[in-house]
Amino acid sequence: MANSDLKQQYPLFKYTKKMAKICKPLVDKIPISSFHSGKIYKDGWTLLSNSLEFSEYCLRKEYFNVEINYYRSGYYVENYELWSAFDMPRLRKEEKTYLDDLVRLNHAFGISFYEHFEDHVITHHFGISHRIPKPQELLSKNVSLFKQFIMYFKENLHKDKNLLACYNNKILVDPSKLVPISQDYSSPQNPFNIHKYYFGGDFKNIYFTRSEMDVLKHFYRGNSIKKIAEILDLSDRTVESHMNNLKKKTDSKSAFELRQKLFNNPLFSLIV
Repeated sequence: MANSDLKQQYPLFKYTKKMAKICKPLVDKIPISSFHSGKIYKDGWTLLSNSLEFSEYCLRKEYFNVEINYYRSGYYVENYELWSAFDMPRLRKEEKTYLDDLVRLNHAFGISFYEHFEDHVITHHFGISHRIPKPQELLSKNVSLFKQFIMYFKENLHKDKNLLACYNNKILVDPSKLVPISQDYSSPQNPFNIHKYYFGGDFKNIYFTRSEMDVLKHFYRGNSIKKIAEILDLSDRTVESHMNNLKKKTDSKSAFELRQKLFNNPLFSLIV
C-alpha cells in the first residue's frame, strides 16, 4: 500500500505535527527519537505518534500486529519497563523485523509505561537512539519526568476532541495474523524463580505464593474474579479460593480492605 493511501485511510497521520508540538517540551529536555501512545486490544489497536516515519512503518509493515501479539501472549504485565530492541523476544519473523527496524529508526532503546484495563492496555512508549551516550541510564534517571509528561499529554489529548476521537478509534486487525492468546513469550516476570514473596509492613511475617501473587497482581489492577480466572486460565472457584486465603493471611475482612493494604505497601506497589 502506498504511503498516500495509508494517510487517507488512517487519521492518525493528520496529527503527527500536533503530537510533535505536544512533545516539544520533553524533546527540549531529553533527546528522545519518538513518543507514541495507544490502546492495545486482543483484536485491535489505536495509535498517536510524533514520528511520521515511525507511523508509516508501523502501518505499512503492520507492526501493530506485533504489539497486539505481545499483549495476547501476556508480555505486558508490569507498570513500566526499560527495554532494548536487542533484548526483546524474537520468537517469530515479524518480531525480528520489527525490532531490527526500531534500531534503524533510532528507537533501539526505550522506556514504556502501561495502564492496565479489563479488555486492553494503554501503552506509552518513549524511544531513543543507540547513538546517544548511555541511553538506558538517561532513561532510568528521568522516570518521574516521563510520568509527568504522560499527564501533560493526556491533558492536551482531552483539550482536542478530534485528537481524542482518533486516540479512541479502535482499528480491528486480521485475526489470522495474530498468535493464540496466552502463547508464552518468555516474559521476564520472575527471572529469579521466586517461590515465596515477603513484603513486610501490614504483611509482616507472612508470605505469598507465586500463584497468589498472580491473582493479587490482577486483583490490584481492578479485575474481577471472573476476569482473573480468564486471564490466568483458572476456574472461578480456584481464584475465589486464592482470594479467601489472601484475606485470611492478611487479616482482611473484605476485598476492599485487602486492596487498601496492598495500596499502602510500598514494596508491593513497586513490583506490580
